[in-house]
Amino acid sequence: MGGAAEYIAVTGTPSLQIGAPSPHQPEPMTPPRKPLPSDYSGGRKVERFEIDWSDPRFSSKEPTFAELYEALHNEECPVCWLAARTVRRYLRTYCEENVTDVDVRQTLRDANGYCNRHAHQLLEEMDTLAVSITYADILKKLQKELQSADPGYARSLMPAPLRRLWYERRGHREAPVFSIPESCPACREQDRSEARYVSALTTYLHDPLLLDKYRASNGLCLVHLRLALGAALDPDTVTVLAEVNLKAWENLQVHLAEVIRKADHLASDERLTEDERKALFDVVDRVVGRPKTR
Repeated sequence: MGGAAEYIAVTGTPSLQIGAPSPHQPEPMTPPRKPLPSDYSGGRKVERFEIDWSDPRFSSKEPTFAELYEALHNEECPVCWLAARTVRRYLRTYCEENVTDVDVRQTLRDANGYCNRHAHQLLEEMDTLAVSITYADILKKLQKELQSADPGYARSLMPAPLRRLWYERRGHREAPVFSIPESCPACREQDRSEARYVSALTTYLHDPLLLDKYRASNGLCLVHLRLALGAALDPDTVTVLAEVNLKAWENLQVHLAEVIRKADHLASDERLTEDERKALFDVVDRVVGRPKTR
């Protein structure tokens, strides 16, 4: 069923659309497009999962234990997932509660606002007032610094070509016009959350509930695996961290080998499976971390 007939079936009223096919005439059929081996648009499905905080297995421990268990229900790196959630909550709290806080605004002013990644995440919160107040304040600071800059810093006894070469070899040294900004406050919040969750993971990994959940997961991305191996409290923890990641990487290698094989002209009639398309995204996430996390 399609077109107007489908609309009536759903809403109970006919839909009159200019150029729409008559309900008495069959719609032209569009031949299905056969995905090519280079069609990598694999979608990801994440099942909704929530912790029962009344469960004594969780309520008797600190919240990070339950949060890690919740994050391990996803297919991605649990620390990436939790860090991204921390930043989302931080930015939402800033927009809703802290945008008029004097100390918070001073911290942001000293940092020239958020870094590129977190500034664009702030825009995604769609809070026009928070963005306007924040960046009008920062622009005012930058205007004062630029207006008070001394042009004399550009004077030099060194010929211009040699000075330009010297600047390039020093990594394009910035002009002494603007003050050196502090680090992004959202990045600092993210770093603290990553350290907290990595510490909790290595502390509680001996717990059977979390251990079983971790063994059934895809492990950590390389960024957080390095942190976890450094924070491991005993050799058994190191062994578990390594075993789970090696197993996940081996599975990815199998799928990637099939992607490479199917790119050959001899296998041009074979489609990529969903797991093979998904592996293209997963392998990047596993090496550099979740998108927009770092």
